[in-house]
Amino acid sequence: MTSIYDTGFRNAAFKNCKILGVDFTRCNKYMFSFSFDNCIMDYCTFYGTKLKKTKFLQCSLKEVDFSETDLTSALFTKSDLTGAVFSKTLLEKADFKSATNISIDPEFNTLKKAKFSAFQLEGLLLKYQLDIQYDN
Repeated sequence: MTSIYDTGFRNAAFKNCKILGVDFTRCNKYMFSFSFDNCIMDYCTFYGTKLKKTKFLQCSLKEVDFSETDLTSALFTKSDLTGAVFSKTLLEKADFKSATNISIDPEFNTLKKAKFSAFQLEGLLLKYQLDIQYDN
C-alpha cells in the first residue's frame, strides 16, 4: 500500500519483492519501465499504463488490474493471474504460455499474436460456461 505519487521508475528491476496493493497509475509516465522476477504483486493496479515488453517472471499477480494497459510483447512466465482484470487491454504478442489461472475475454481485449498453451483455452472461453474436457 505504498504511495508512489509522481515517482519515476526507469528500467527498475524488482526481484523477490512483496509489492501489495500499489497503485502504479500515479507514477511518472515518462520514466516508467520495469521487470519483475519472483515477486508477489497481488492487488496492484496498472490501469491505463504502458508496460510494453515488461517481464513478469514467476510472479503472483492475483487480482491485479491491467485494464486499458498496453502490455504489447509482455512476458508472464510461470506467473499466477488468478482474478487479474483485463479489459480493453492491448495484449498483442504477449506471452502467456506458462502462466496459470488466466481469464481473458477476447471480445474486450486485443490479443493478436498473443501466445497461449492449448491448456489455457478454457480461460479465454470462460464466459461461455463450456464444459471443456482434457482427455489423454
